[in-house]
Amino acid sequence: MRVRDVSALRWQQLEALSAVWELDHGGRELGFSMRRLRDLRHADAAISIVTALDGRIVAFTSWHAMAGGVGLDLMRRAGDAPAGAMDLSIDAELRTARAAGVGFASLGSVPMRDQVDDVPVSGIARRVRRRVYRRGANGYNYRSLAAFKQKFGVCWESRMIAVGGGKLALPLVMAAVVRLHFADSARRGNSAAAGQAMPRDGGSPGPQRQLPSG
Repeated sequence: MRVRDVSALRWQQLEALSAVWELDHGGRELGFSMRRLRDLRHADAAISIVTALDGRIVAFTSWHAMAGGVGLDLMRRAGDAPAGAMDLSIDAELRTARAAGVGFASLGSVPMRDQVDDVPVSGIARRVRRRVYRRGANGYNYRSLAAFKQKFGVCWESRMIAVGGGKLALPLVMAAVVRLHFADSARRGNSAAAGQAMPRDGGSPGPQRQLPSG
């Protein structure tokens, strides 16, 4: 269904679910490689909602249009959602997209994942990024996210940040990435590590799934 067709009551339920989800993820939405929920309300986007038998929303995903395809944006699930609820939400939208003749779907980005070994960076930067990728940050478990998306038979493509302004600009960009992923951890006195994040625009980010016809 389209976001514009979500009733006011359903939207309140989505906000309540998302608020609880945020508490387990640093108390905030990153809003870097994806929309925030408040930005979604008036967006021309699709949403796939999974409900329990009592009508309560237990999971949802949102999707935006891309050139020739669709892209996964937000992913939210209740802490007590049954196993497979998120899988069902994604599968339902992929089937809808295929029925509409869409050629491919992007399942979005996974920060700091470079296991296709095509990221030309120094050994230190690679070790730092892999450490964060394996351990996660602020409730975001990047390795677990990658494993979840891999289940859909995706094809991984790297996405990198292009930095202009010479070498002096790079530390500022890296500091911004640190603040993005580790702001709450830093306030609690935890250590922070910088890594590569994904841009929201500029092509098809992250893993892609071809949607066969028929």
